[in-house]
Amino acid sequence: MTPPIATGSSRAARWFVWAVWAGMVAIALWHFAHYARNLPLAEDWDLVAPLTGHQPDLGRWFWSQNNEHRLPLPRLMMLGLLKASGGDFRAGMLFSIIAVAGLAAAMIEVARRRRNGRTRYTDAFFPILLLEVGDWQNLFWTWQLSFVVSVLLASIALLAIVRRPGLDTPGVALATGAALILAPLSGGTGLVFVPPLLLYAGWQGVRLARAEGSPSERRAATILIASAALTIAVIGLYFVGYERPGWIPRNPGLGKSLVTALQFQTYGLGPAVRTSWTLWGTIANLLLLAATARVVFALRAPSSGNRRVAAPWEERQRAWGLLACLMSVAGVAAGMGYGRAAVLDVYNGWPDRYVLLAAPAFCIAYFAWELTGHDRVNRFARATLFALAALLLPLNTAFGREWGSWYVGGMDRVMRDIQDGVPPDVLADRHREFLIHFWDAGRLEAHMQMLHDAGIGPFRAMRIAEDTTPSSLRLDSLTLRYHLPEAGAVSLVWGIDGWQRVPASIRPSGTVLTRSSNAMSSPMRREEDGFTATLAIPRGSSLDYGFVITARNDHDSLSALWDGNRRYEPNPASRGVVDADPGLSLLTNPLQGGDTVLVMETIRYGPTDARRVRIVWGIAGWQRLPPGLYPPRTRTSSLLMTTTMQQDGPSFTAALPVPAGRRLDFAFQLDRGDRFDVNDNNYGRNYGFTAVRDSSITVESRLTIAAGSGLLTVLWIGMVSLLGLAGLAGLSALIVGRMTTAAR
Repeated sequence: MTPPIATGSSRAARWFVWAVWAGMVAIALWHFAHYARNLPLAEDWDLVAPLTGHQPDLGRWFWSQNNEHRLPLPRLMMLGLLKASGGDFRAGMLFSIIAVAGLAAAMIEVARRRRNGRTRYTDAFFPILLLEVGDWQNLFWTWQLSFVVSVLLASIALLAIVRRPGLDTPGVALATGAALILAPLSGGTGLVFVPPLLLYAGWQGVRLARAEGSPSERRAATILIASAALTIAVIGLYFVGYERPGWIPRNPGLGKSLVTALQFQTYGLGPAVRTSWTLWGTIANLLLLAATARVVFALRAPSSGNRRVAAPWEERQRAWGLLACLMSVAGVAAGMGYGRAAVLDVYNGWPDRYVLLAAPAFCIAYFAWELTGHDRVNRFARATLFALAALLLPLNTAFGREWGSWYVGGMDRVMRDIQDGVPPDVLADRHREFLIHFWDAGRLEAHMQMLHDAGIGPFRAMRIAEDTTPSSLRLDSLTLRYHLPEAGAVSLVWGIDGWQRVPASIRPSGTVLTRSSNAMSSPMRREEDGFTATLAIPRGSSLDYGFVITARNDHDSLSALWDGNRRYEPNPASRGVVDADPGLSLLTNPLQGGDTVLVMETIRYGPTDARRVRIVWGIAGWQRLPPGLYPPRTRTSSLLMTTTMQQDGPSFTAALPVPAGRRLDFAFQLDRGDRFDVNDNNYGRNYGFTAVRDSSITVESRLTIAAGSGLLTVLWIGMVSLLGLAGLAGLSALIVGRMTTAAR
C-alpha cells in the first residue's frame, strides 16, 4: 500500500506544532536569561568540593548515596559541565532546557513518522507538557539534571518501541540497551523505570535469536541479550552496600501508599493539580486507565463478521511494547507511593520537581491512542490530552513562577550581601536555611571559601576578613580530655566568654563555625579510652564547651548527640588539663529519655493573617518524642507531632522540647477560615536546625491568606472541570460504543 502523502492540512499542522515547540523553548530560554543565577542551591553544594579539587576520593564520591540515589552518571555530567563552563552553575540549567526541548522534538518527530509523515495539531501536546514553566525546579536547578537524565533514558526506550517495536536493527537495539544500562546509574528514579522495559528488551532479544533471521537481526539479538544481562548486573551492584536513609519515616501502610501513588501520577499534568487532587486525580487516572485499556484491546484479535482476524504483527508488537512502558511508569508510581507516603505528611504535598518524573505516563498514553483502531476515538483521546495540557498551562505557569519568586528573591539577597562585603561566616549563617538547610553554617562557610579561593562565580568577590589577632595577645594552652571509649567520632564545640569566637589564626586545624556562627567546632583526637583536643585561649578567658558525638566505635553513625553546656573558669590548679566525664551513655536511645539533655526551642512564626497556625515537627528525621514530653496542645499521627501554636499579636509561637544535639524538623499549617488547608513548608524543603542550647528563632511568613483571593482560581478550576468532565464523558461513550460494535 502506498504511504499517504502529507496534505496541506498536515503542513499547516506541522507549522502549528513546531511554532508551539519554538514558543515554549523561547519562553524557557527567556526565563533562563532573566532569572537563572550563578549560585549553587541545595545539593549543588555537593559539587563544590570536586569542582575545586577538595574531594580526596572522586571514585567514592561518584558512587556514594544521595538519599536513596546513586548518581554516578548525573554527577559526572554536572561536574563536566561545571568544568567546561569555568564553574558556572547555570550550565546544568541550560543543558536541562535543551535536553527536554530535544526530547519534545523527538516525540513530535516519532509521532510524525509513525503516521508516514503526517503531523497532527494535537502533537503540540508534547512541548506544552514537557516545557511548561511549572517545571521550573527541574529546568532552573542544576542538581535536577539527575531527574532530567532519568526521564531522557526512559523516553529513549519508549521512542524506540514506538518507532520500531521489534527492536530488530542494531541501532535501535543499541539505543535501547544503552538506555537500560545507564538508567540505574542515574539514581533510583531511573532504576524504577527499568524492570518492565528490561523484560521486554530481553524477550525481543530471545525472539530474534530463535528466529534465525538476517545478520542484522542476529546482531540486534546479541546486543539486546547482552544489554539485559549487563543491566541486571548494574542493578545488583546498585544495592551492594545500600543504606536506607535514616531521615525517612516508616511507610504508613497500603492505603496511604496507594493515595500517594495516584497523586504522584496526577502530578504529571503539572503543579496546578494541587488545587484539587480529587478532580485532577480522577481525570488523569481515568485517562491513563483508558489508554491502558486501549493497549490491551489492541492485543486482542479484532472481529470481522463471524470470524477472528489477526491484528497486524507490528501493531501487536507495538501494543506489547507500550504495555511494558505503561507497566514501567506504573512501577515508578508504586515506588513513589511506597517511598514518599510518609514524607508527604512532612511536605504536606508534592514538591514541583516530581512533575517531570510523572510526565512520561501521559506521553505513553498519547502514543497508545496512535494504535490501529477506531480513528475517531483515537483522535478524540489525543485531543483530550492536548486540551488538558493547554488549559492547565496558565495555572501551571503561575505555580512555577511562585517557586521562581522564592528562588530569585533568595539568590538576589545572597548576591547583594556578597557585593556589600558581608564576611563568609555571616553569609553562611544568614543564608544557610535558603542555600542548603541540611548543612550547618560552618560547613557551608568552608565551601564558600573553596569557591572564593578558586575564583568561581560571585564568591570570588567575597570579602575575607583579615586576621586581627593582636601581637601582644597572651595565650594559655588548655587540653580537654573526654572519656567516652564507646564513641567513634567526637567534636569539641566551644567558645570563650559566652560562646565568642577566637581569631582564626589560633583555632585548631579543622575548626569550623557552627550554625550560630559564634561557637566553633574542632575535631578531637582518639587517645586510649577517650578523646583529646588542645586549645589556645586568651589568658583570663572562660571556656564554654560541649561535645558532639557523631559515631560509635563500631563505625555506626549517630545523629549528633550533644553532651555539653559546660564552662571552665581560669584555674591555675588545673595545670592546663581538663578531664571531662561524659554526661550520657551511647547505649541510651536519645529519643527515649534516659540521660538525654533536653533544650527548649521557641519557634515564632509570622507576621501572618492566618486565623490559626500549627507547627508539624519531628526529631532527627521526623521521629516522635516519648508521649510524656509533648508540649500542650499537641496531637500525633502515626509519624508526626502537630502542636497548635499560641497567638501573639500578628505572630504565633510554640516552645518545643528537643534532645540537645539533635535536628528539629518542622513545617507549618495555616488556617484561612474553617480548616488548616494552607501549608508553609519552605517550598517543599522544610525548615530545621540542630538544637544545641535553649534558644528561639523567628520564621517570617511568606504567605498571604486573604479572603476571596482565590476567586479567579476557583472560576478557572470550574471551567476546566466542566471541559475535562465533558471530554471524559465523550471519550467513555466512544470507547463503549466501539467495544459494543466489535462484540457484535
